[in-house]
Amino acid sequence: MKVYRGLMAAACLLLLPVVSHAQIEITLKNSFIEKYKDLTTIDATFTVDTAHRAPNPPAKDGDMHIAGRAPQIGLATVAEIMNAASESAAVALVHSVEGTGDTIHVTGAWRIWCEHAGIAAQIQGAKLTPFTTTNPPHVFEIHPITQLGPDLVVDSWVPIDGYTPKEAGAAFLNYENRKSQISMSSTRNTTTITTTMAGYNYVEFKMVLNGAQQVVADGRFVMAQVLDLQDELLVHGFELVVSLLLSLKETSVGHGERGCLGERVEKLEVEGVEDSRTQKVVRDQHTDRPVLVQHRRRHRALRRN
Repeated sequence: MKVYRGLMAAACLLLLPVVSHAQIEITLKNSFIEKYKDLTTIDATFTVDTAHRAPNPPAKDGDMHIAGRAPQIGLATVAEIMNAASESAAVALVHSVEGTGDTIHVTGAWRIWCEHAGIAAQIQGAKLTPFTTTNPPHVFEIHPITQLGPDLVVDSWVPIDGYTPKEAGAAFLNYENRKSQISMSSTRNTTTITTTMAGYNYVEFKMVLNGAQQVVADGRFVMAQVLDLQDELLVHGFELVVSLLLSLKETSVGHGERGCLGERVEKLEVEGVEDSRTQKVVRDQHTDRPVLVQHRRRHRALRRN
């Protein structure tokens, strides 16, 4: 049995972990769900309204928050550069377009994450005005960013030195006991999720792959057991997303090879994790390039095959 240890920034696509009873309502277009339900990343033409002047200190997670808007998303969005102090060129690019109305290309792991949702309903396609804060009420995040403009920023996917992650037992107990209500409108072609505030963003845990894998365009879905750092089993079956991002698409880890990623994972060493879901960062020992693993829990009503 191969056990992998990493740091997880926990999130769920549709059934979200919660630590509050305040109701949050999210309405998504069914066309968006259909397009992105089996994709681990999103490409966005991003208008940067406002951004952190400097990255968070490591004790607060080391991320840089970038608030803005993109037509591909249609929701208030916060994009985040992980370990941003190590990505000075990307930080400078963000500030060069901040507040100008100019756009930049952003690619990264997308997630629905209700930590800072506010009290108003989040309705995809509703009119958005420029944001004046780096943390506007939002549920949509690109976290972490994988590419900003022409440059990859995946080298920042390493453990956050100086940050204390959340304890796995408490976090996964919270995740597994939360509920969301999902309703669909055939006349509006939308799906509405009613849930509550999320928490436990970064969590350290171990995982053991234990199920079938589903290959998708930019990665694959796998099932895994979740263990705490003392090897106590917390969850028997958790769906995770493995993203083969631009930094790996020219390596031998190809989608066409039978079981290639399952075999390759046996040679992967988890260096860190971040989660649209739950995101983990691992590195291929042969190429020393990072691979992103995410946790995603999807409701069957939205899985139209």
